[in-house]
Amino acid sequence: MSDQEMPPLLAAAIHGPFAGGLAAIWIRERAAALDTQPVVFLGSEGEIAVLARNLADYLWLVGNGVGPLDAVDGLHRTPTPVPELNVPGEPRSTGAILAIAQLLRPELEEFVEQMCR
Repeated sequence: MSDQEMPPLLAAAIHGPFAGGLAAIWIRERAAALDTQPVVFLGSEGEIAVLARNLADYLWLVGNGVGPLDAVDGLHRTPTPVPELNVPGEPRSTGAILAIAQLLRPELEEFVEQMCR
């Protein structure tokens, strides 16, 4: 698939059969590697969030026991880490991952607004 054919969002996970939310890789920079692109959440009720600045950070969220809706709605439970998940790089805290990802939210909001026009 060429860069021109790459869709702006690649579905990564769908939140349940009835919830309608979607975690996706946002192709923010066409020339960049797929694993360096942000992971975002688009909810069926209009929720939007940047979950992680790249795939490794998203895997750390999952490894820390945090799912997409936890990152969007707030963590209302004690997460259960997934030690079996072998995530590359140094361990990252959920708070640090979400704080860095939040910096991309204005750009995501603009992107979604443009796509809806």
